[in-house]
Amino acid sequence: MERLERPGLDNGSSACMTGFRPWDRVSAAGGVYLHTAGEQDPAFLGSCSALGRATHFVTAAHCVRNLSVDELRISHWGQRQGEPFSRVTACEIDVGADLAVLQTEVANPQSIQPFQALSAGVAFGEPVSSIGWPVGILAEYREAALRVMRGYVQRQFFYRGLLGGTYQALELHFASPPGLSGAPVFLDAHPFILLGVMTENFQSLTRIDSVEEEKAPGEFRRIETHEMVTYGVAVNPFHAIRFLEDVIGLGSLNALDRPTAP
Repeated sequence: MERLERPGLDNGSSACMTGFRPWDRVSAAGGVYLHTAGEQDPAFLGSCSALGRATHFVTAAHCVRNLSVDELRISHWGQRQGEPFSRVTACEIDVGADLAVLQTEVANPQSIQPFQALSAGVAFGEPVSSIGWPVGILAEYREAALRVMRGYVQRQFFYRGLLGGTYQALELHFASPPGLSGAPVFLDAHPFILLGVMTENFQSLTRIDSVEEEKAPGEFRRIETHEMVTYGVAVNPFHAIRFLEDVIGLGSLNALDRPTAP
């Protein structure tokens, strides 16, 4: 079983930074979810975050599809004292967008600060952050620990996801390690607006060196060295806004219609 810790930022990497208030706020919206089956130890599945209500957590659908709701648990800020996990009572999935909404019972909803709205607006190069529980990077025992990943948006594009659907996505200049799937992506300047949900990685070859050598008089050979570059992919949930509004039941989730905290 992966050892899970309550939220607290890890300082072991330059990508894991503390002291920035929006990240601390967003951690109060987040959680992790696990699969329990019989007498087996719970298996860590991924990250999630509350949207609209303290009882509704958004994540990547491919992490929970085909699993029984009765076997899903969430660890989050508002869980009952002394009980490590809250039981998931319902799971709704949008296969095309690779999004799922997990509904759970929350004993202390005031402890959770959900994202308040969705937005489609983001420009190339804008600084964004994601906060979640990636497993086994720069960590002892390969445990899942809360980390902040910070970077920028490289482009928006249509991406064919793991479940076969094609959705509007953000390509990020940082990768999505195992366990970060389902984590929120947000603009540093607007931490109450959910901009993306981490889903997977996109890999691309890039040429880093090229050498031309002469094998024989008049005969040349070119040797190229390539490197595989990995970028994180996040679905933009604004393009599944009707699905999310229907499931969460708060009316419009469009940031243009809902006032958000400064």
